[in-house]
Parts: sequence; C-alpha cells; structure tokens
Amino acid sequence: MLRKKLILLGATEVGKTSLMARWVRGIFSEKYIATIGVKIEKKNLQINNEDLMLQIWDLQGESESKGPFQAYIRGAAGCIFIADGTRPETLQYVLGIRGQILRELGDIPSVLVLNKADRSEDWKLSTKDISTMEKENWEVFRTSAKSGLGVDSAFLNLSRKLL
Repeated sequence: MLRKKLILLGATEVGKTSLMARWVRGIFSEKYIATIGVKIEKKNLQINNEDLMLQIWDLQGESESKGPFQAYIRGAAGCIFIADGTRPETLQYVLGIRGQILRELGDIPSVLVLNKADRSEDWKLSTKDISTMEKENWEVFRTSAKSGLGVDSAFLNLSRKLL
C-alpha cells in the first residue's frame, strides 16, 4: 500500500476541517470548532488498482512562519489550498502561503479549492478571479463542505496526482 501525506492549508474559517470531515467521514456539522495546531485523519482508497492510504493533515489557519508550521508540512506529498468564496482576502492568504510551500517543499501536486459554493448569494469571487487563477496553472474546484458539491472531485483529483 502506498502511503502519502496530504496537507490542507488556508486562512481560518475557510472550511478545512469541514471539507476533511465531508470527504473522510461523509459528514458536515454547522458547529464551528477552531483547529489548534493540526488535526489528522486517514483515508484508504483505491485508484487505478493501486491501494493508497492518505494521511490528511488539517493545519490551523494563519500559522505560516509561526510555531511548528514547518514541522507540520515536512514530508507532505500534496496540498489542498482552501479559500472561502465569500471572503476574497482568504484567496490572498492562499497566494502568500503557496510561495512558502514552494520554497519549503518544491512544486508538489496541489489543487485550489474555493469553498462555500452553497452560499451563492454571499459569493464574492468573480469569474475573472477564478480564470486568473486557472491561467496561473492552478487547478480550481468550487466546493461546498455543507452539500458535498465538488469535494470528491477535488480530493480524488489530487489523489491521482500522488500516484
């Protein structure tokens, strides 16, 4: 069985923990509990007849360059960058942290997730913002941890890149 470490990065309250819970356990909770440090889950899957065990590290937001951040990202094979489509500043955070990941880990497989797509009335990212990210070679997924929209696609896409 192939084992890979996957990290989830983004500002606070973008839905990292909710996306992980939706994908790993198929659940969603409205209750917000901030991640302190890191939360780790495992998921076994089979892709193209290959058994893959993902160790998924959900890192607390707003932690770049502070405390144990470098220790948490060490050994990561892939990354899901997460922004909140209702808060454009979270996309700017992702752009900043992406630079640090490139410096620390190199160009590891990654995807960009724009979460909270179920809140279309509050959505603030424009199609121009999204197409700009795609032109910069980001693979972009609109997701909703609440409804499950796009969650499997984002995680499975990255999982295939890890093989």
